[in-house]
Amino acid sequence: MADLQNPTLHERKIPSEQLQMLAQGGNLYAVVDACTVPMVPKKALDVGEQRAVSLYRGSAEEEFWEVAPYLMKVDPLALEWLRVNAQKEGWGIFIATKAALEEVRTHLRHFLKVQSPRGEIWRFRFYDPRVMQFFLPICSAAELHTFFGPVMAYGVAEPGLKEAKFWQQATDWNSQMSSPRIEMHPYFRIRPEQEKEFEKYADLVFFRETVLYVKEQHADKVEGLSQDVIAQRVKTAIDRAKSFGLQLEGSILFFLALMFDIAPNFYEQPGIHKALTDGQSSPDLRMDELLDNTTDEDWDQAEESYDEGKWQESA
Repeated sequence: MADLQNPTLHERKIPSEQLQMLAQGGNLYAVVDACTVPMVPKKALDVGEQRAVSLYRGSAEEEFWEVAPYLMKVDPLALEWLRVNAQKEGWGIFIATKAALEEVRTHLRHFLKVQSPRGEIWRFRFYDPRVMQFFLPICSAAELHTFFGPVMAYGVAEPGLKEAKFWQQATDWNSQMSSPRIEMHPYFRIRPEQEKEFEKYADLVFFRETVLYVKEQHADKVEGLSQDVIAQRVKTAIDRAKSFGLQLEGSILFFLALMFDIAPNFYEQPGIHKALTDGQSSPDLRMDELLDNTTDEDWDQAEESYDEGKWQESA
């Protein structure tokens, strides 16, 4: 992950009492993800467009209103609503600014899509606090000037809003407004170095979610094991799946499930190993067709050859 000590950023933690003061001051907004907080579209409708709007516009606003990010002004009542309803990790972010709601909306919309180093257009969930926390520190000073724009500070808070963390540019406001910004044609461009950090972040999120998946969906296979042992086995399974060339998350999860349900060395059974490695199709497609290209006898043999020690081997 990125080094969080970016000299062009100033980070400050504040307790819930100070968050309340920011809300009372009238310069606090939140971007709330409807995917995580499904009540926010109705809340936006209730308070009206002067206080809450979707970051989407046009047909996207109409078609994807149930999953859109919503920008809302946060006064004490709205803050209390967030305290009650923003109970899941990844609910959204805070924004401190003196700008009007429509100006903030226009600015943030620039970053809903970004351009990869190869020219691909990506959707960018900057309003996910887990993304914000690793994205800001890997930005250059010019990129930060562009991303902040009229925003004085971006913030994230844990579910329940007991504590928040805010980032400001490490310059005074006047300097920020006069400093150079990068050009967007028309998208904010992700540098190769940033892409590597995105990949690391994606791998970390996938690993964490997979640990939870194993504990929930394969509870009988990990009963009595410590968190560290479960995590180690998940890492072993992911690494082993990738050693067979698997790239899609679905393929990796299927491979992992077989390691937990059948045997950690199921892939050594000759028939299964042939199905995983032979042929002109991609590794992910071979994984998708694995059950069609193997026999019940293959799987019986794999289960009978269970080798506990394989959990300790690196791929």
